[in-house]
Amino acid sequence: MVRRGILDEIQRLPLLLSYLQGMVDQDPRQGRFILTGSHQPALSEKISQSLAGRTAVLGLWPLSINELRDTRLLST
Repeated sequence: MVRRGILDEIQRLPLLLSYLQGMVDQDPRQGRFILTGSHQPALSEKISQSLAGRTAVLGLWPLSINELRDTRLLST
């Protein structure tokens, strides 16, 4: 059975990282899981699983003023 998914706000359930680490160690194919969430330094200290060598971190920039206007999220 292939397991994959997108998990948003992963920082709210850091214990899930241990479970995911075991799954990735058993089947290390890239791109099976996408984890999103906010980076909070205080929370990072509480997470015991670093997932070192198993992750890639991508920083996302906020939307630009033009992008907000184009999507009508910002009134002019």
